[in-house]
Amino acid sequence: MLETDEWTQLIEFCELQKSAAPNQNQRRWLVFANDFYCRLTGESFQPGNYIWLVRRDSYGRVCPDCGKLYRTPRARYCAECGHNIHVIA
Repeated sequence: MLETDEWTQLIEFCELQKSAAPNQNQRRWLVFANDFYCRLTGESFQPGNYIWLVRRDSYGRVCPDCGKLYRTPRARYCAECGHNIHVIA
């Protein structure tokens, strides 16, 4: 997962690559993104639209029961284990 500042760096890097070679297709751009992601995290993923899934801000809190991330920041229950967060208004 990329934190907000890392995500910003990734997007800026990709925009720079796209402006340097505007005629390259999206697949080549995703290869650049994968290389940059690998330098930041030490991990790699297959080139594809998976890059949009590694942004930490897109997910919610960590479930106190199973430790998985909630699927959205507004989620009130864990899709993995069903833990429910009771929000007191």
